[in-house]
Amino acid sequence: IAGWRDPADLREHRLTLQLQADQSPPSTLLELPWELLHDENGFLIQGKQPVEFQRRLHGGGDPIPPAPPPLRLLVISPRPDTEPTGHPDYRRSALPLLEGLDSLGALIEICVLMPPTLAALEKQLNEAWAAGRPFNALHLDGYLLSSAADEDTNTLRFAFEADQNSPVAKYREAEFLPIPALASLLTTYHIRLIALPCPAPMIVPLATTLLATGIAAVIILHPEASAEALRRFWNTFYEELLRGARIAQAVFASQRRLASDTYRTQGLGGGGVHLRDWFAVQLYLGSHDSRLALRPPLEFWRRLLGQSTIGSLGVLPELPPTGFIGRSRNLLSMERLFDYYSAIFIRGPSGAGKTATAVALARWLVRCGRYRHVAYLQDDDVSEFPTLVERLGQQLLPNGQYWTVGRYPGIWQAVDHLWQTLHDQPTLIILDQIEEWPPEHDEALERFWKKLLDEWANLRLLSMGRLGPPSFAAPWKEMVLGPLDDDDAITLIGRILIANGEPPPADEHDGLLSLRKLVALAGGHPGALHRLAHEISIQGIHATLEYLRSIRLELLHRHGDDFQWTLYLELELALRRLPPGDRDKLVLLAFAKNGINRQVLQQAWGIEKQPTDRLCEHLVAMNLAKDEGYGHLRINPALSSYLNGQLDAQQRTTWRERWRAAMEQFLSILYQQHFKDHVRTLRLLRLELPNLLALLRDCQQHLLPERTARLAGQME
Repeated sequence: IAGWRDPADLREHRLTLQLQADQSPPSTLLELPWELLHDENGFLIQGKQPVEFQRRLHGGGDPIPPAPPPLRLLVISPRPDTEPTGHPDYRRSALPLLEGLDSLGALIEICVLMPPTLAALEKQLNEAWAAGRPFNALHLDGYLLSSAADEDTNTLRFAFEADQNSPVAKYREAEFLPIPALASLLTTYHIRLIALPCPAPMIVPLATTLLATGIAAVIILHPEASAEALRRFWNTFYEELLRGARIAQAVFASQRRLASDTYRTQGLGGGGVHLRDWFAVQLYLGSHDSRLALRPPLEFWRRLLGQSTIGSLGVLPELPPTGFIGRSRNLLSMERLFDYYSAIFIRGPSGAGKTATAVALARWLVRCGRYRHVAYLQDDDVSEFPTLVERLGQQLLPNGQYWTVGRYPGIWQAVDHLWQTLHDQPTLIILDQIEEWPPEHDEALERFWKKLLDEWANLRLLSMGRLGPPSFAAPWKEMVLGPLDDDDAITLIGRILIANGEPPPADEHDGLLSLRKLVALAGGHPGALHRLAHEISIQGIHATLEYLRSIRLELLHRHGDDFQWTLYLELELALRRLPPGDRDKLVLLAFAKNGINRQVLQQAWGIEKQPTDRLCEHLVAMNLAKDEGYGHLRINPALSSYLNGQLDAQQRTTWRERWRAAMEQFLSILYQQHFKDHVRTLRLLRLELPNLLALLRDCQQHLLPERTARLAGQME
């Protein structure tokens, strides 16, 4: 080591652990994290004269000629339901790879095998070879089965998903393939590099078997390597390969990048999480250290670098700042269901994470290349049927925002153009907040979606809502979104605190136990967990747990053991952040139908415009309301229901009369405004129609014929 530190020695330094053909693998020696070797001056992999560490085994086949770009990668992540397949997120290895290679554009082509079966693998390899575009590397992530103690051989086997022909079958069986047979299949199609996570006891036997069969290099990932470390590693590794580096040189450069910057993510309290994890990716080489890619000419490099291989996402929302946590089983189930169903509906209560789940699935499927286009529609896009068609076309068609339905003789000619342009392209359309869509367009929507689904084989619909699937585009395959498990709930709370910059106060040593009790009591509802994270940042875990228990007792007294109590918990936690006087005013929202106008609130509360606006802004900031413009607030429907359940008979009578009087006053204003600004009045009428109809029914039920006639005349 002292010699390696000599400044006058400018040679490259390398420590090679090499196993001869007649030696048995010294597993412990090879598996040691040699990359962490250091002296008093620091790690040998760092500094001006870094030391490279190589593990070499017998085999690896003949030298392989480098391939011209783009490099083609095959990614396989089977998750048979009958086997313990390791990390619960089936995207655990593939997603950092896909994200890390975004910046390389079309210099890299990635194919994610769907479905991840042995038959699909053989078919994919054969088709790629026949087309003259073979794969250069394989990224594998799945379950490795070691031989039982009573078996004669020590052969490892890899679990693919068994072929599944029926959508009724609930679970996917496993189909095991011995590693030598898998390696033989891959070498037949000239795949020479394999990367996969592997537990420590299997690393050397696995690498030995693969290299002995002709695989040139095996990259072993630690099963718990961080996603950020993998993103950085793969980005550097493949960029170095494309620049003409040998495999070992590219791995060394990638490890050096991880060693030079140990920051991985933000931590609680504003500090960073630093990891010395560059040893988590290890290379096992055979007899030859080959180049995988020819370095392209600069002009060709720039041209491919500027080309994106990812499909269009339309106006799909971004994932929340916390990222997408848990629900991997739901994503996998929906991905499989799209093989058999054209329309899937996600049902769940308010705040359960329906939109985040749909967005995460859509982004994943586009990255995998399963869909070329994604479009996102919500209730704001469906005010009129032509508006829906136009918003859809602007997200999917090449013209983008410049496309309008006005250039066609009629709306159905515009629909025909949309279909003719896209019918051969796999497309996913997301329909959000479906219960807020105006029902008057159901007939046109039924005809529209039926035409597209009947004539567009690769079109899929994904809808979300609280109550149930829409009447159009039936039948829908429904999936109920359940709560987060305790570990995911704890992770979510931690990420919320980090994202909000709200470190919790120091707790006693058993804080984790109290945190587990807290998330179990919260029932895994993401909305409630967001509210509780804020309380934890102020009070600490123990105090928040006691606070939560008191709220639980209060809710049990009011609502009994209602299955929606976690939703009520989210609302109660939000309401308690308001001053008492403001909360008392909110009981008026018990009578709001979908939303309410600020003028109605001001009139019913009997206060000035400024305090009314201030309270409305508080509601919007706490995600209890959404500003729709024109003075209209869309109210969380769960909030109206929750407040309604807390009114006694006297309060109900008092506040109903105040709501009725304020609505009548507002209707009079609309009636007068109709003659001055017709367009604005129509927009307001669309927003307020549920409340106006509720006002009319209320007057009829309370036997107020004169008021009913006057109101009906003004509405007409």
